[in-house]
Amino acid sequence: MENNTQNKWPEEVLESLWLGVIGVDLNGIVTLFNQSAEEITGLSRKRAMGKAVKDVFKADIWLADILKQSCESGKIFTNLEESFKRTLEGPTKVIVTTSRIFNTKGELTGATAIIRDIRGVTPLTEEENRLKRLAHIGTFAASLAHEIKNPLSGIKGAAELLRRRSTDESVAEFTDIIVKSSDRLNSIVREMLDFARPTRLKLCATNIHQVLDEVISLAEKGHKTHLNVIKAYDPSLPPVSGDHNRLVQVFLNLINNSSEAINEDTEAKITITTRLATGLNIKSPSKSGANRFITVEVADNGIGIEAGELENIFTPFFTTKSGGSGLGMAISFRIIKEHGGLLSVTSEKGKGTKVSATLPVSLTNTAEA
Repeated sequence: MENNTQNKWPEEVLESLWLGVIGVDLNGIVTLFNQSAEEITGLSRKRAMGKAVKDVFKADIWLADILKQSCESGKIFTNLEESFKRTLEGPTKVIVTTSRIFNTKGELTGATAIIRDIRGVTPLTEEENRLKRLAHIGTFAASLAHEIKNPLSGIKGAAELLRRRSTDESVAEFTDIIVKSSDRLNSIVREMLDFARPTRLKLCATNIHQVLDEVISLAEKGHKTHLNVIKAYDPSLPPVSGDHNRLVQVFLNLINNSSEAINEDTEAKITITTRLATGLNIKSPSKSGANRFITVEVADNGIGIEAGELENIFTPFFTTKSGGSGLGMAISFRIIKEHGGLLSVTSEKGKGTKVSATLPVSLTNTAEA
């Protein structure tokens, strides 16, 4: 019984790795193909095992080439950046490292390629710089908001008092404009304070699908027209480590952004996809210890975002919407970051936008209802 368990152990470890592992013998025949290799390459193990690697990866011949060189000349490739041209899901960027395989007698038997999926990976220096900028802007926003708040209350109060005391309809018309403008500015001030103050997260095991269903319900109630939301949930996902209310705030903002980006003459479609994330390299400020992540994607068929505007999407006060404060995405970015996750955006003008939020899996298996 003990020997059987020991024999299975290396195979179980190999299958649990988030790194893809592809091994070949000296003839280039695939002898090893773990589960993560299936997810990264988009190919099934059945299709790969026992076949020549050059035939399995005809569209990615570079893989056969580097494995052949590792076997024949002993050249080892380290952190080679390439991509797999997957038929169904599109290309995915990877980092590959090769090594040679020897048996117990020291004889060369083949080579392996260790593959890391780098989708969703943000360069650390870029992300740290962004967080520093947000911190400086947050300090400025807090000071500015406090300076505006008191005079604004006085302006609104004076306008309301003037409206009550005057019987002149023209005065009432102008005071209404002042009150509405004051309310608008007050809303922006609240967002500025929300952005500036540290978020106190109440983290617990959270069912992300319950959060998303609640968000969809709130979004539908807040829109006059019907929202066509397509749910592509993975029902097997474990709970995330999250603050329910803050996550509702984030995803409600994302769905509202998507609905507002769709032209009235276009049949609106918002697709929400959930899946287990693989190959992510996220520096988690929450220090939760989580080593697994899930990804929620909110995709729309809206007008899309210009490439020049996309790089500023998380910059406070930057907005492409008339009447927008430009704080929604900045706040959402910070909330997801404080969860130990990552928020990223891909978009193409005229073809829609996809926002991906990656969150750590809870170390507690049971989600709160």
